[in-house]
Amino acid sequence: SVLVVSEKRNLIRTLPTVVKLKAVAQHAVATPGSVLACRLELDRTSNFPGAMEIELLGATGLTAEKVKIEAGQTRVVVPVEVGEQMAGHKALALRFRATGPMPDGTMVVTEVAIPVRFNE
Repeated sequence: SVLVVSEKRNLIRTLPTVVKLKAVAQHAVATPGSVLACRLELDRTSNFPGAMEIELLGATGLTAEKVKIEAGQTRVVVPVEVGEQMAGHKALALRFRATGPMPDGTMVVTEVAIPVRFNE
């Protein structure tokens, strides 16, 4: 988002979206002490053929190694370990971030959140 206050006319030109991280399933169900397979997809344009690194952001009680999605690849599965301490939790959202360089060196960042419900 952008907020601009000006007495003159301004033109703001944004770049089109070149890659977008999406969840294959709109939600997930997890059991404490298990591994949750989060299926993610990159919606790419021809302007972004490169590789990206996907990481799980700030999820206490849930851990995942960084996963690399190779150039041209569109789907990946990120295994998320669900800690026993998640017992008693009802739900939360897992947030994944993908980062990778454009051919000109510009860093591209895209995120997705997946709602997760916990089984007892």
